[in-house]
Amino acid sequence: MLRNFSFKVILVSLVLAVFAACSSSPKKDAKDAKDAKDTASTKDAKDSKDAATKDAKSAPAAKRSAADDTSTEKAKVGMRSADESSSKFGSLPENPPGSKPGQCWIPIYSPATFKEINENVVKRAATEKIELIPARYESVPEQVLVKPASTTTETIPAVYETVEEKMVIRPAGKKIEQVPAIYETVEEKVIDKEGYTEWRKDSTTGIKCLVEVPPTYKTVTKEVIKVPATSKEVPVPEESAVVTKQVLKTPAATRTVEIPAEYRTVLVQKLIEPEKEVKGSVPAEYQTITKKVIDQPEKAEWREILCENNTTKEKLSEIQKALKVSGFDPGITDGSNADAGTFKALNEYQKAKSLPTDDGKHINMATVRALGVAK
Repeated sequence: MLRNFSFKVILVSLVLAVFAACSSSPKKDAKDAKDAKDTASTKDAKDSKDAATKDAKSAPAAKRSAADDTSTEKAKVGMRSADESSSKFGSLPENPPGSKPGQCWIPIYSPATFKEINENVVKRAATEKIELIPARYESVPEQVLVKPASTTTETIPAVYETVEEKMVIRPAGKKIEQVPAIYETVEEKVIDKEGYTEWRKDSTTGIKCLVEVPPTYKTVTKEVIKVPATSKEVPVPEESAVVTKQVLKTPAATRTVEIPAEYRTVLVQKLIEPEKEVKGSVPAEYQTITKKVIDQPEKAEWREILCENNTTKEKLSEIQKALKVSGFDPGITDGSNADAGTFKALNEYQKAKSLPTDDGKHINMATVRALGVAK
């Protein structure tokens, strides 16, 4: 019993030493810690199987804790691995399109969902038997057109006469004389460098925000109109002349003579009953099969969220109070913290309103707007 206890003390001491060494020299001491752990585990296994099992559970506790912290931090900031970036987020643009200054976004992946449906399929196709009944004709007398009706037209020419007429060559008008404008020199403030927007990424949270950088100005001198140009009108008299021209006195006329059509009687074959088909059908046989189909396809999207750049304690308090008024109690409503109670109420509200659900770390803007909280 004393021997087992001694081995436990030795092993725990080795693990603590390895953990402390890893904090100061990760690359070198990680190998030493592994060697020490392997040596201690081998020796302990020879002496006592029960002691080795208990020590194996407690030995990597500190290391697991550090790994868990790293994993938790990665999940917290919403980062994605290289595999996730290529498979899940491959079609997602690098930055959210149409973003405005002050907005924050996070990449969201929603896997595809499936459902089972029943479908009737043809087991044996329908067939048919066709019987053709020929058409029936008979000879009947019929008048046919030999020469269609026609008309001839006689034309009576028009009669003209010569007249004199006064024509305006140039109508009376006005001539405009221009008076030039008077200018003066003034100073004006103009843009020296245009404002622009740029993406800024929080290295801790992975959240991207579009920030607006204002423009800069400079003063320039230029000439402006002090008295605008004017004009005055000068009358111009009308110019006219007498011309001789022919005008229509009596218009041309026509007279139409009709020639009737010519017919003759002939025997023609007339259709009494058209050709027809008599069909006899054999119905198809069906069977029901069950198959799995996509209900909602997988989707990768940028989701707008609240972040430290666009929210305040007062804004969070408004959201919590709006949830409570809607019948989803978040617990606290002072905006001091977005705790588990707040996210539980948020998720219940989102499901009830068919809104995108949050992950317990972020609040999406679609839910904020649905709650009636101003941005």
